[in-house]
Amino acid sequence: MEDAKSREGLLDTLQTIITLLKPMSIAASRQIMTEIKDQFLTTAERERMYQMFDGKHSMGEIAESVGVTREAVRVLVSNLENAGLIKIIRVGRNKNPKKIIG
Repeated sequence: MEDAKSREGLLDTLQTIITLLKPMSIAASRQIMTEIKDQFLTTAERERMYQMFDGKHSMGEIAESVGVTREAVRVLVSNLENAGLIKIIRVGRNKNPKKIIG
C-alpha cells in the first residue's frame, strides 16, 4: 500500500516538473532557433535547406530541390553538425541530415 502511495506521489511530482519545464523548453527552443537563423541560415536557400533536414531527404535531394550544389548542402550540414544542431541519419548509402530543433 505504501509503495503505491510512494509511486503516486512520485508520479505527481514528475508531472509537476514536466508542467514547469514545458514553458522553459519552448522559450529555450525559440532562442536557439533565433541563434541558428542568425549564425547559419543567412540566405533563403539555407533556410529552405534546413527545412528539408528531416532525416528523410538525402543531401543530393535537398540540393536538387533547393537549386544549390551538393557542396553548399554539405557545408551547411557540416557547420550545423559541428555545432551539435543536427544529426546524420544513414539510409542505405545516403547520409540524411536531421535537425534536432525546429
